[in-house]
Amino acid sequence: MAEWRIPLLKPSHPMKLFSGRTKILEEAKAKCAYIAGLVDGEGAIEIDKRNDPRIRIGMKSLLPYELGKQYGGCVTKYWQSTSLIYTWNIYNTEKREWLTEFIWSIIPEIRMKAPQLKLLLEAIELKEKRPENWKQRMKEIKEEIRRLNNANPPDLSEIPHWTLKRRNK
Repeated sequence: MAEWRIPLLKPSHPMKLFSGRTKILEEAKAKCAYIAGLVDGEGAIEIDKRNDPRIRIGMKSLLPYELGKQYGGCVTKYWQSTSLIYTWNIYNTEKREWLTEFIWSIIPEIRMKAPQLKLLLEAIELKEKRPENWKQRMKEIKEEIRRLNNANPPDLSEIPHWTLKRRNK
């Protein structure tokens, strides 16, 4: 599997900007923002049956395949009805720091799924340290993530009325 090619940006560890590296860091931040948008829009944040935290992005285009080639993880493809679906999975099994660093690099840009990612970080720490009653807490985290994933959409009454009207042709 390929190694991460984005310089991972952790808010708690600010990077010093050197004169020659400013452009590289701006490009890295733009890539992090793009991937964060994919996680917000198309991503699934979950804990599987073996209590392994993961992030999954699936779509009909080849983008998950390209992300897997560039950043690592696992890419799968399957047929859903008449469409071929590609999914990019980032687990916390092989290299434990991958998922944690990935989350820290995108969390400043996440808009909708930040609570799920924070719970996923807690689940990663629980799985690594395995304190007393860790399985019970993992079950609670899994249920909370599931609840947040199925939460009601935001109230549309806050959106100005003109954005909700259909255009007449």
